[in-house]
Amino acid sequence: MSSSNGAVSLSEFTATRRNAGGRRWIDGLPQEVVDEIMASDAGAKVVSDWLKTRGFDGATPKKCELLVDARKKQAVG
Repeated sequence: MSSSNGAVSLSEFTATRRNAGGRRWIDGLPQEVVDEIMASDAGAKVVSDWLKTRGFDGATPKKCELLVDARKKQAVG
């Protein structure tokens, strides 16, 4: 609820933002796509470009870094 001085609470502010649900963009990818990325050696830029060819227009290298980093951690751990 807004306070008397017009300030918006954090929960109100977050509810109007694109990441309000706390869900990452990559969490919306089909599992078979994620599996293919995890099985590859492709970097974030290549993964992003490949996803765009598959119709995932929101793909960016920054978003794809999360999967690439997870793959690297999986290989080490």
